[in-house]
Amino acid sequence: KGAIIGSVVIADCVQNHPSVWAEKGCWNWILKDAILFDKPILNVKGKLSFWEYDLQQL
Repeated sequence: KGAIIGSVVIADCVQNHPSVWAEKGCWNWILKDAILFDKPILNVKGKLSFWEYDLQQL
């Protein structure tokens, strides 16, 4: 049982970002504008790679 709980903008992709959360020696995504939804969108199957959810499915 999957759900979409929010959204985020991928602003950049860099190597060796100084964040404590960044894995060293790897490419790291720089994220911004994170939003946690008030109510999750339930029963959504996850997918590999990037994808968009069609809100008309609700």
